[in-house]
Amino acid sequence: MLRSAKDREDEPADLNAASMGLSAVRIERGTGTARIRLRRAGVAGLEPPVRATVMALVLTDDRASAKLVTKEVDVSAGDQGVELQWNGESLL
Repeated sequence: MLRSAKDREDEPADLNAASMGLSAVRIERGTGTARIRLRRAGVAGLEPPVRATVMALVLTDDRASAKLVTKEVDVSAGDQGVELQWNGESLL
């Protein structure tokens, strides 16, 4: 997880249950864009990509209701993985 475009160091997930294929991060409201990098173990080029579903539970400003934002991506093995951007409302 990279909290801003200027960050170079990854921050680990707040919850990491990689053996079950589950990770979670909490992103507070802000004005910038957060980058979320998904990676998986394996040798790049030798294993096919795996389909992953990324979900974000977004609270309204008054926190009275929420909506679920989802995006499906293919995650390749190796260090590259896939990078998404979160702008506070949608996954890009």
